[in-house]
Amino acid sequence: MSFIQSVNQQWHKGELSQALCEHFQQQSEVAKLFVGATSLLEVTDLIAALAINDIDWQGEELTELDILIILASSTQLLVAKSLQDRELIQADYLMLKIAEIQANKALQSELAAAQKVASIMLEMVKEFHANVNAKLQQSKNMF
Repeated sequence: MSFIQSVNQQWHKGELSQALCEHFQQQSEVAKLFVGATSLLEVTDLIAALAINDIDWQGEELTELDILIILASSTQLLVAKSLQDRELIQADYLMLKIAEIQANKALQSELAAAQKVASIMLEMVKEFHANVNAKLQQSKNMF
């Protein structure tokens, strides 16, 4: 990848992160998650970095389906990270919580595609929680 392409991709990620941040700031359920050390912008930077190669976003306003696809892609990668026993950071957990909130909202949507993506995403989040709980139980059994 050339230098110009690399800079362009970083710029594109930054714009996507900003668009996601602006969208989530309007939601009180999401805003109340950010009372700790990790900011919403840090989490949206993570989401954009994880999903940038899986979407074809050209800077237009994000739709409900766009946001769900972006979150589903990010969620899939975090579940894989978790299954590989790699340590997760606070931003990872916050991203998964945002994904869960958005998926639950989308289940009420009139868009069949949004409902389908939401169902898949909730299954991934459920798998993530099951894996984390199994690891906790295993570590308790060691002592």
